[in-house]
Amino acid sequence: MRPHLALACMISLMACSKHSTTGKARVTTCSESLDTNSRLLANGGFAFDTSNSGNNPSQINSSNVSKLNLVLSHAAAGETEKRGAPAVTQQAVFFTAGRSVIAMNRTSGCQYWSYDVVDKSTPLVGSNHVRSSSVYYLREGGTKPPLILVGDWYANFYAIDARSGRLVWSKFIGADPAHHMITGGVQFHGGKLFVPIASKEVITALLEFGTMCCKSHGMLQALDPYTG
Repeated sequence: MRPHLALACMISLMACSKHSTTGKARVTTCSESLDTNSRLLANGGFAFDTSNSGNNPSQINSSNVSKLNLVLSHAAAGETEKRGAPAVTQQAVFFTAGRSVIAMNRTSGCQYWSYDVVDKSTPLVGSNHVRSSSVYYLREGGTKPPLILVGDWYANFYAIDARSGRLVWSKFIGADPAHHMITGGVQFHGGKLFVPIASKEVITALLEFGTMCCKSHGMLQALDPYTG
């Protein structure tokens, strides 16, 4: 299990995230509504904060680490890994599994909502997923809705209503549809959302016979998180 996945659950003195490639995960719908005012414990943005600390505060210390026990697990059917760092509140964990972005209760494992990104597949790249993009929880308050922000393997970016799981907006934000992807952590600062774009051309060049590698490159997009 990758460290950032353990962090999502170990913050409350539990471990989680068992992976499986067979069977369907049994989903229990939460009876209570998702509370977007719940205290934010960890966020999946770049370096976790604007100080570039790479650290989230944790309730785990030398006196209680030996008491960690498995409380729940989540198996994403057909998936072998979960790589993007989740966002975590006192109530919920927001994470990715295949093409799905999921909001799950942090202690019971019931599910508030699930949103699937666009279903796309190409011979060179394969099926779309959001396995590598970190999940960013933006909550400014006032009249602005709390958002879950995440990108996919084909450089599409999504703003999802954190409370309901409904899509607020989505769009392709790369410059090269054949090669651009979003795999990094975003960061919000000064009213703008900064999104890193990467290129997978070093991978696809193995199969793109007759073309010269590499013409595409990474880039950085600055977006209005509420409109795109």
